[in-house]
Amino acid sequence: MPALPAEKQNWLWLQFFLGRKLQFAKLIFSFLLCLRQKNGKLRHFCFFASVAAFSCAIILPIDIFCHFIQNIRRMKKETLAKFIDHTMLAQTAGIKEIIRLCAEAKNYKFKSVCINPVYIPVCKSELNQTDVKICTVIGFPLGATSSKDKAAETVEAIINGADEVDMVINAGAALECRFSSIEMDIAEVVQAARFAGEKVGKQIVVKVILETCFLSDETIVTCCQCAVRTGADFVKTSTGFATPKDSAGNILPNGASAHHIQIMRKAVGKDFGVKASGGIRNAKKTAEMIAAGANRIGTSSGIQIMENWDESLKIPGWDD
Repeated sequence: MPALPAEKQNWLWLQFFLGRKLQFAKLIFSFLLCLRQKNGKLRHFCFFASVAAFSCAIILPIDIFCHFIQNIRRMKKETLAKFIDHTMLAQTAGIKEIIRLCAEAKNYKFKSVCINPVYIPVCKSELNQTDVKICTVIGFPLGATSSKDKAAETVEAIINGADEVDMVINAGAALECRFSSIEMDIAEVVQAARFAGEKVGKQIVVKVILETCFLSDETIVTCCQCAVRTGADFVKTSTGFATPKDSAGNILPNGASAHHIQIMRKAVGKDFGVKASGGIRNAKKTAEMIAAGANRIGTSSGIQIMENWDESLKIPGWDD
C-alpha cells in the first residue's frame, strides 16, 4: 500500500490525538462525579480537579491544533521568487538569451540566475545594482574533472563575479562507494570558494550536485553527510543532463523527486540547504518539492511557475 502524503498523515494523527484526549476527559469527569457523590467533603477538590482535567484534555489539544495549522502555510509569489534559481544552461544558449534571462530575473526578483561560467561577465554587467545573485556551475555536467580543476574553475568564476557555485560530484566514485574521494573533491571546491570569496569580499554559497537519479537512497545519505562535513551550504539533486537507463535500455527520469528531497533534507538537517533541480516545470511540482523540504528550486521555467502560482495553496512543512 502506498504511503499517505505527509499532510494527510499529520491530519489523521491530529484527529486521533484529539479523539483520545476527549475520551480521557470523559473518563476523568465520570470518575470525579462518582467520587463527589460518594464523599461530599471532596466536592471542592473535585471541582478544581475537573478544571485541571478540562485544561489538559481540551486546551492542550487546541494549542497543538493551532501549531499544526500554523505549520501549513501559504506562500506568496514574492517569497516563492526567492526560492528560484532562474536557469539557462543549454549548450546552445548565447548572449542574447543570457541578457533576456537576466532581465526576467530582475523583473520577477528571482534569487539568482544560474548560467555556464563563460557568461558570468555578461550577468555581472546586466545585474549590477540588483539583488539577483549570479550562480554558476563547476565540473558540469559530468563531475568527472579532477578536484584541482574544479577548484581552479571555482576561483576563476568567483573572481569573474559569481556569488554561488553549483559543483558536480563524481557519480562514478559515489557508485563505487569511494566516499573519502567524494568528500575530498567537495572540500577542495569549498576551500577554493572560501579563499576566493575572501579575496573579493563576498560569502560564496557552495551547492553540491549529487545526480540522485544514479544513486541509491543510502548512497544519497552518505554523500549528503560528506557535503555537510566539508562546510558546503547546499546539496542539490540533479544537473538535468543525466541519462539514466534501465536494464532494457529505456531512459529513466533524471530530475528531482519528492522522495529524494525528503531523504536529503533528513540527512542534512533543517539548517542546511536543499536544492531541487531537473524537470521542475510547473507550479504543482514546485510546491511538491518545497513541501518535501527543498528551500531552493533550480528551473528554466521560473516565469511559468510564477505566473501560475496559487497563493492560496497550502504547503505543509515549509519554513520561512
